[in-house]
Amino acid sequence: MSAVIPILLYCVFGGSPTLSMGPEATISTITGAVVSLQMEANPSLTAVQVASSLSFLIGLIMIGLSVLKAGFLDHILSGYLQTGFIVGAACLIITEQLPSVLGLTVKVNQDLSTIQQFIDVCKGLYTARYATILLSLSNILFLLCLKRIKKTYTAKLPWLKFFPEYLCLAIIMIAISAWANLGQYNITILGTFDNNIPTPAVPVLTIELFSNMFESAITVLLVGYIECMTVTRNFGQRGGGYVPSGNRELFAIGFTNLFASFFGCYPVFASLPRSRILVNCGARTTLSNAMAGILILVAFVSLKSVFQYIPKAMLSSIIIVSALGLIETKRIAFIFKTRAYHEILMLLATFLITLATSLSTGIILCLGLSAILIVRKTTSSNISIM
Repeated sequence: MSAVIPILLYCVFGGSPTLSMGPEATISTITGAVVSLQMEANPSLTAVQVASSLSFLIGLIMIGLSVLKAGFLDHILSGYLQTGFIVGAACLIITEQLPSVLGLTVKVNQDLSTIQQFIDVCKGLYTARYATILLSLSNILFLLCLKRIKKTYTAKLPWLKFFPEYLCLAIIMIAISAWANLGQYNITILGTFDNNIPTPAVPVLTIELFSNMFESAITVLLVGYIECMTVTRNFGQRGGGYVPSGNRELFAIGFTNLFASFFGCYPVFASLPRSRILVNCGARTTLSNAMAGILILVAFVSLKSVFQYIPKAMLSSIIIVSALGLIETKRIAFIFKTRAYHEILMLLATFLITLATSLSTGIILCLGLSAILIVRKTTSSNISIM
Protein backbone atom coordinates (compact mmCIF):
# COMPACT_ATOMS: atom_id res chain seq x y z
CA MET A 1 0.00 0.00 0.00
CA SER A 2 3.03 2.29 0.18
CA ALA A 3 2.61 2.82 -3.58
CA VAL A 4 -1.07 3.83 -3.30
CA ILE A 5 -2.03 5.65 -0.08
CA PRO A 6 0.79 8.27 -0.16
CA ILE A 7 0.01 9.23 -3.77
CA LEU A 8 -3.66 9.81 -2.97
CA LEU A 9 -2.81 11.84 0.15
CA TYR A 10 -0.20 14.00 -1.57
CA CYS A 11 -2.58 15.02 -4.35
CA VAL A 12 -4.77 16.65 -1.65
CA PHE A 13 -2.12 18.37 0.50
CA GLY A 14 0.83 18.75 -1.91
CA GLY A 15 1.23 21.21 -4.73
CA SER A 16 3.71 19.78 -7.23
CA PRO A 17 2.04 18.08 -10.23
CA THR A 18 5.29 16.35 -11.23
CA LEU A 19 6.28 14.88 -7.86
CA SER A 20 5.52 11.16 -7.70
CA MET A 21 5.29 9.91 -4.11
CA GLY A 22 5.96 6.28 -3.33
CA PRO A 23 8.62 3.66 -2.55
CA GLU A 24 12.18 4.70 -3.44
CA ALA A 25 15.33 2.56 -3.47
CA THR A 26 17.54 4.61 -1.14
CA ILE A 27 14.82 5.21 1.47
CA SER A 28 13.82 1.54 1.27
CA THR A 29 17.43 0.47 1.91
CA ILE A 30 17.78 2.73 4.97
CA THR A 31 14.37 1.64 6.27
CA GLY A 32 15.33 -2.02 5.86
CA ALA A 33 18.47 -1.47 7.94
CA VAL A 34 16.46 0.29 10.68
CA VAL A 35 13.86 -2.49 10.70
CA SER A 36 16.51 -5.22 11.04
CA LEU A 37 18.24 -3.36 13.88
CA GLN A 38 15.04 -2.75 15.85
CA MET A 39 13.76 -6.29 15.38
CA GLU A 40 17.03 -7.63 16.80
CA ALA A 41 16.66 -5.36 19.84
CA ASN A 42 12.97 -6.19 20.29
CA PRO A 43 11.97 -9.57 18.73
CA SER A 44 8.29 -9.03 19.61
CA LEU A 45 8.02 -6.34 16.91
CA THR A 46 7.22 -7.20 13.29
CA ALA A 47 8.81 -5.57 10.25
CA VAL A 48 5.55 -3.79 9.36
CA GLN A 49 5.22 -2.37 12.89
CA VAL A 50 8.76 -0.95 12.91
CA ALA A 51 8.48 0.47 9.37
CA SER A 52 5.10 2.10 10.01
CA SER A 53 6.32 3.55 13.33
CA LEU A 54 9.33 5.04 11.53
CA SER A 55 6.97 6.57 8.97
CA PHE A 56 4.83 8.04 11.79
CA LEU A 57 7.90 9.52 13.52
CA ILE A 58 9.22 11.07 10.29
CA GLY A 59 5.81 12.56 9.52
CA LEU A 60 5.55 14.02 13.03
CA ILE A 61 9.01 15.63 12.79
CA MET A 62 8.29 17.07 9.33
CA ILE A 63 4.99 18.59 10.45
CA GLY A 64 6.81 20.13 13.42
CA LEU A 65 9.49 21.56 11.11
CA SER A 66 6.82 23.03 8.82
CA VAL A 67 5.26 24.80 11.84
CA LEU A 68 8.72 26.22 12.63
CA LYS A 69 8.99 27.44 9.00
CA ALA A 70 12.01 25.25 8.25
CA GLY A 71 11.17 24.89 4.56
CA PHE A 72 14.26 26.93 3.71
CA LEU A 73 16.40 23.80 4.21
CA ASP A 74 16.01 22.82 0.56
CA HIS A 75 17.71 26.04 -0.58
CA ILE A 76 21.02 24.89 0.92
CA LEU A 77 21.53 22.46 -1.97
CA SER A 78 20.85 24.51 -5.09
CA GLY A 79 22.21 25.53 -8.48
CA TYR A 80 25.04 23.48 -9.91
CA LEU A 81 25.41 21.46 -6.70
CA GLN A 82 21.87 20.24 -7.31
CA THR A 83 22.65 19.45 -10.95
CA GLY A 84 25.68 17.39 -9.92
CA PHE A 85 23.60 15.52 -7.35
CA ILE A 86 20.85 14.71 -9.88
CA VAL A 87 23.38 13.39 -12.43
CA GLY A 88 25.00 11.28 -9.70
CA ALA A 89 21.60 9.98 -8.59
CA ALA A 90 20.74 9.11 -12.22
CA CYS A 91 23.97 7.10 -12.52
CA LEU A 92 23.10 5.27 -9.29
CA ILE A 93 19.58 4.48 -10.54
CA ILE A 94 20.94 3.11 -13.83
CA THR A 95 23.60 1.04 -12.05
CA GLU A 96 21.00 -0.48 -9.70
CA GLN A 97 18.98 -1.67 -12.72
CA LEU A 98 21.91 -3.28 -14.57
CA PRO A 99 21.59 -6.71 -12.86
CA SER A 100 17.96 -7.03 -14.05
CA VAL A 101 18.73 -5.67 -17.52
CA LEU A 102 21.66 -8.07 -17.97
CA GLY A 103 19.92 -11.02 -16.31
CA LEU A 104 22.70 -11.52 -13.76
CA THR A 105 22.25 -14.42 -11.35
CA VAL A 106 24.66 -12.96 -8.78
CA LYS A 107 23.28 -10.45 -6.30
CA VAL A 108 24.68 -6.92 -6.09
CA ASN A 109 24.65 -5.24 -2.67
CA GLN A 110 22.69 -1.99 -3.11
CA ASP A 111 24.07 -0.63 0.16
CA LEU A 112 27.36 0.00 -1.66
CA SER A 113 28.35 3.13 -3.58
CA THR A 114 27.61 3.49 -7.29
CA ILE A 115 31.23 2.76 -8.21
CA GLN A 116 31.36 -0.38 -6.02
CA GLN A 117 28.04 -1.60 -7.41
CA PHE A 118 29.27 -1.11 -10.97
CA ILE A 119 32.43 -3.08 -10.18
CA ASP A 120 30.31 -5.92 -8.75
CA VAL A 121 28.15 -5.88 -11.90
CA CYS A 122 31.28 -6.17 -14.07
CA LYS A 123 32.51 -9.08 -11.94
CA GLY A 124 29.19 -10.87 -12.43
CA LEU A 125 29.01 -10.42 -16.21
CA TYR A 126 29.91 -14.09 -16.71
CA THR A 127 26.40 -14.96 -15.44
CA ALA A 128 24.63 -12.62 -17.90
CA ARG A 129 21.78 -14.10 -19.93
CA TYR A 130 21.79 -13.21 -23.63
CA ALA A 131 18.01 -13.50 -24.01
CA THR A 132 17.49 -10.97 -21.20
CA ILE A 133 20.08 -8.60 -22.70
CA LEU A 134 18.38 -8.78 -26.11
CA LEU A 135 14.97 -8.14 -24.53
CA SER A 136 16.29 -5.17 -22.53
CA LEU A 137 18.05 -3.58 -25.51
CA SER A 138 14.92 -3.90 -27.66
CA ASN A 139 12.80 -2.29 -24.92
CA ILE A 140 15.24 0.60 -24.41
CA LEU A 141 15.56 1.22 -28.17
CA PHE A 142 11.76 1.08 -28.54
CA LEU A 143 11.28 3.78 -25.89
CA LEU A 144 14.14 5.99 -27.12
CA CYS A 145 12.93 5.80 -30.73
CA LEU A 146 9.37 6.69 -29.76
CA LYS A 147 10.62 9.62 -27.66
CA ARG A 148 12.66 10.86 -30.62
CA ILE A 149 9.68 10.53 -32.95
CA LYS A 150 7.44 12.41 -30.50
CA LYS A 151 10.01 15.19 -30.11
CA THR A 152 10.49 15.53 -33.88
CA TYR A 153 6.90 15.32 -35.13
CA THR A 154 4.79 16.68 -32.24
CA ALA A 155 4.61 20.11 -33.93
CA LYS A 156 3.04 18.56 -37.05
CA LEU A 157 1.06 15.87 -35.23
CA PRO A 158 -0.04 17.28 -31.82
CA TRP A 159 -1.74 14.02 -30.80
CA LEU A 160 1.70 12.33 -30.66
CA LYS A 161 2.41 14.23 -27.43
CA PHE A 162 -0.19 12.10 -25.65
CA PHE A 163 0.91 8.74 -27.07
CA PRO A 164 1.53 6.44 -24.04
CA GLU A 165 4.81 4.75 -25.01
CA TYR A 166 5.33 3.17 -21.56
CA LEU A 167 1.82 1.68 -21.50
CA CYS A 168 2.22 0.51 -25.09
CA LEU A 169 5.48 -1.27 -24.23
CA ALA A 170 3.92 -2.89 -21.15
CA ILE A 171 0.95 -4.26 -23.14
CA ILE A 172 3.22 -5.62 -25.88
CA MET A 173 5.61 -7.29 -23.43
CA ILE A 174 2.83 -8.83 -21.32
CA ALA A 175 1.26 -10.29 -24.48
CA ILE A 176 4.61 -11.66 -25.72
CA SER A 177 5.48 -13.05 -22.28
CA ALA A 178 2.14 -14.84 -21.91
CA TRP A 179 2.20 -16.19 -25.48
CA ALA A 180 5.85 -17.25 -25.71
CA ASN A 181 6.33 -18.22 -22.05
CA LEU A 182 9.51 -16.15 -21.67
CA GLY A 183 10.35 -17.95 -18.45
CA GLN A 184 11.53 -20.96 -20.44
CA TYR A 185 14.29 -18.77 -21.94
CA ASN A 186 15.64 -17.92 -18.47
CA ILE A 187 14.03 -14.47 -18.59
CA THR A 188 12.87 -13.53 -15.10
CA ILE A 189 9.22 -12.50 -14.89
CA LEU A 190 7.39 -10.81 -12.03
CA GLY A 191 5.42 -13.91 -11.02
CA THR A 192 2.66 -14.10 -8.42
CA PHE A 193 2.41 -11.66 -5.53
CA ASP A 194 0.17 -11.00 -2.52
CA ASN A 195 -2.56 -8.46 -3.36
CA ASN A 196 -4.42 -8.40 -0.06
CA ILE A 197 -5.30 -4.91 1.23
CA PRO A 198 -4.25 -4.51 4.90
CA THR A 199 -6.71 -3.21 7.48
CA PRO A 200 -5.82 0.13 9.14
CA ALA A 201 -4.01 -0.19 12.49
CA VAL A 202 -2.33 2.19 14.93
CA PRO A 203 1.51 2.01 14.71
CA VAL A 204 3.59 1.15 17.77
CA LEU A 205 3.96 4.52 19.53
CA THR A 206 6.45 4.12 22.36
CA ILE A 207 9.10 6.55 23.61
CA GLU A 208 11.72 3.78 23.65
CA LEU A 209 11.18 2.85 19.99
CA PHE A 210 11.07 6.50 18.89
CA SER A 211 14.29 7.34 20.73
CA ASN A 212 16.06 4.35 19.16
CA MET A 213 14.94 5.40 15.66
CA PHE A 214 15.30 9.19 16.01
CA GLU A 215 18.77 9.47 14.42
CA SER A 216 17.76 7.25 11.49
CA ALA A 217 14.52 9.21 11.10
CA ILE A 218 16.48 12.47 10.72
CA THR A 219 18.71 10.87 8.07
CA VAL A 220 15.73 9.54 6.10
CA LEU A 221 13.96 12.90 6.47
CA LEU A 222 16.93 14.89 5.10
CA VAL A 223 17.54 12.53 2.19
CA GLY A 224 13.86 12.28 1.28
CA TYR A 225 13.06 15.98 1.62
CA ILE A 226 16.05 17.09 -0.47
CA GLU A 227 15.08 14.57 -3.17
CA CYS A 228 11.47 15.83 -3.12
CA MET A 229 12.45 19.49 -3.43
CA THR A 230 15.03 18.67 -6.10
CA VAL A 231 12.26 17.08 -8.17
CA THR A 232 9.83 19.90 -7.40
CA ARG A 233 12.21 22.72 -8.33
CA ASN A 234 13.69 21.05 -11.41
CA PHE A 235 10.45 19.74 -12.90
CA GLY A 236 8.03 22.36 -11.53
CA GLN A 237 8.36 24.75 -14.47
CA ARG A 238 7.54 21.91 -16.87
CA GLY A 239 4.46 20.92 -14.90
CA GLY A 240 2.31 24.02 -15.27
CA GLY A 241 4.90 26.46 -13.91
CA TYR A 242 4.44 25.45 -10.26
CA VAL A 243 6.56 27.53 -7.86
CA PRO A 244 7.19 25.33 -4.79
CA SER A 245 6.74 26.43 -1.20
CA GLY A 246 9.20 24.64 1.08
CA ASN A 247 6.94 24.83 4.14
CA ARG A 248 3.87 23.59 2.25
CA GLU A 249 5.78 20.64 0.80
CA LEU A 250 7.30 19.90 4.22
CA PHE A 251 3.80 19.71 5.76
CA ALA A 252 2.32 17.76 2.83
CA ILE A 253 5.06 15.12 2.81
CA GLY A 254 5.01 14.92 6.62
CA PHE A 255 1.23 14.47 6.81
CA THR A 256 1.37 11.92 3.99
CA ASN A 257 3.87 9.76 5.90
CA LEU A 258 2.10 10.19 9.24
CA PHE A 259 -1.36 9.23 7.94
CA ALA A 260 -0.02 6.45 5.67
CA SER A 261 1.63 4.79 8.68
CA PHE A 262 -1.85 3.73 9.88
CA PHE A 263 -2.11 1.56 6.75
CA GLY A 264 1.20 -0.21 7.40
CA CYS A 265 3.16 1.97 4.95
CA TYR A 266 6.85 2.66 5.37
CA PRO A 267 8.47 6.11 4.75
CA VAL A 268 7.94 7.33 1.19
CA PHE A 269 9.24 10.34 -0.69
CA ALA A 270 9.74 11.38 -4.31
CA SER A 271 11.02 8.97 -6.92
CA LEU A 272 13.19 10.63 -9.58
CA PRO A 273 12.39 8.12 -12.40
CA ARG A 274 8.62 8.10 -11.75
CA SER A 275 8.57 11.90 -11.48
CA ARG A 276 10.36 12.10 -14.81
CA ILE A 277 7.64 9.88 -16.32
CA LEU A 278 5.00 12.33 -15.03
CA VAL A 279 6.86 15.15 -16.79
CA ASN A 280 7.04 13.14 -20.02
CA CYS A 281 3.32 12.40 -19.81
CA GLY A 282 2.54 16.13 -19.53
CA ALA A 283 1.26 16.26 -15.93
CA ARG A 284 -0.16 19.70 -15.10
CA THR A 285 -2.05 19.26 -11.81
CA THR A 286 -1.87 17.00 -8.76
CA LEU A 287 -4.84 15.07 -10.17
CA SER A 288 -2.23 13.19 -12.19
CA ASN A 289 -1.08 11.69 -8.87
CA ALA A 290 -4.67 10.82 -7.96
CA MET A 291 -5.21 9.06 -11.29
CA ALA A 292 -1.93 7.17 -10.88
CA GLY A 293 -2.91 6.08 -7.36
CA ILE A 294 -6.36 4.90 -8.43
CA LEU A 295 -4.98 3.00 -11.42
CA ILE A 296 -2.32 1.33 -9.24
CA LEU A 297 -5.01 0.29 -6.73
CA VAL A 298 -7.32 -1.10 -9.42
CA ALA A 299 -4.44 -2.93 -11.11
CA PHE A 300 -3.16 -4.24 -7.77
CA VAL A 301 -6.54 -5.71 -6.88
CA SER A 302 -7.88 -6.94 -10.23
CA LEU A 303 -4.95 -7.49 -12.63
CA LYS A 304 -2.79 -9.86 -10.59
CA SER A 305 -3.14 -12.62 -13.18
CA VAL A 306 -1.99 -10.25 -15.95
CA PHE A 307 0.92 -8.58 -14.15
CA GLN A 308 2.54 -11.89 -13.28
CA TYR A 309 3.77 -12.08 -16.90
CA ILE A 310 5.68 -8.76 -16.80
CA PRO A 311 9.41 -9.32 -17.44
CA LYS A 312 11.54 -7.64 -14.77
CA ALA A 313 13.94 -6.54 -17.51
CA MET A 314 11.14 -4.44 -19.04
CA LEU A 315 10.58 -2.61 -15.75
CA SER A 316 14.31 -1.94 -15.42
CA SER A 317 14.44 -0.70 -19.02
CA ILE A 318 11.69 1.85 -18.30
CA ILE A 319 13.56 3.04 -15.20
CA ILE A 320 16.84 3.39 -17.13
CA VAL A 321 15.22 5.45 -19.91
CA SER A 322 13.57 7.68 -17.29
CA ALA A 323 16.89 8.07 -15.44
CA LEU A 324 18.64 9.09 -18.67
CA GLY A 325 16.12 11.92 -18.94
CA LEU A 326 17.30 13.27 -15.58
CA ILE A 327 20.73 14.13 -17.03
CA GLU A 328 20.48 17.73 -18.26
CA THR A 329 23.06 17.52 -21.04
CA LYS A 330 22.30 21.00 -22.42
CA ARG A 331 22.82 22.68 -19.06
CA ILE A 332 26.04 20.76 -18.38
CA ALA A 333 27.35 21.52 -21.89
CA PHE A 334 26.56 25.22 -21.37
CA ILE A 335 28.60 25.29 -18.14
CA PHE A 336 31.64 23.77 -19.85
CA LYS A 337 31.19 25.94 -22.95
CA THR A 338 31.21 29.15 -20.90
CA ARG A 339 34.24 27.90 -18.95
CA ALA A 340 32.61 28.71 -15.61
CA TYR A 341 35.35 26.92 -13.70
CA HIS A 342 33.91 27.52 -10.21
CA GLU A 343 30.52 26.05 -11.23
CA ILE A 344 32.25 23.17 -13.05
CA LEU A 345 34.25 22.38 -9.92
CA MET A 346 31.13 22.40 -7.71
CA LEU A 347 29.18 20.24 -10.18
CA LEU A 348 32.00 17.69 -10.46
CA ALA A 349 32.57 17.64 -6.69
CA THR A 350 28.88 16.89 -6.00
CA PHE A 351 28.75 14.32 -8.80
CA LEU A 352 31.86 12.46 -7.61
CA ILE A 353 30.76 12.55 -3.95
CA THR A 354 27.42 11.01 -4.96
CA LEU A 355 29.18 8.31 -7.01
CA ALA A 356 31.79 7.47 -4.37
CA THR A 357 29.35 7.23 -1.44
CA SER A 358 25.80 6.11 -0.87
CA LEU A 359 23.03 8.52 -1.86
CA SER A 360 22.23 9.37 1.77
CA THR A 361 25.88 10.01 2.65
CA GLY A 362 26.29 11.96 -0.59
CA ILE A 363 23.41 14.29 0.27
CA ILE A 364 24.76 14.95 3.77
CA LEU A 365 28.29 15.66 2.44
CA CYS A 366 26.89 17.88 -0.33
CA LEU A 367 24.80 19.77 2.23
CA GLY A 368 27.96 20.31 4.28
CA LEU A 369 29.85 21.56 1.22
CA SER A 370 26.99 23.86 0.29
CA ALA A 371 26.79 25.25 3.83
CA ILE A 372 30.54 26.00 3.78
CA LEU A 373 30.16 27.86 0.48
CA ILE A 374 27.23 29.87 1.83
CA VAL A 375 29.17 30.87 4.97
CA ARG A 376 32.22 31.76 2.86
CA LYS A 377 30.14 33.89 0.50
CA THR A 378 28.24 35.74 3.24
CA THR A 379 31.31 36.45 5.38
CA SER A 380 33.64 37.58 2.59
CA SER A 381 34.16 41.34 2.40
CA ASN A 382 32.78 43.22 -0.57
CA ILE A 383 34.51 46.60 -0.58
CA SER A 384 33.93 49.17 -3.30
CA ILE A 385 36.06 52.32 -3.53
CA MET A 386 34.03 55.22 -4.88
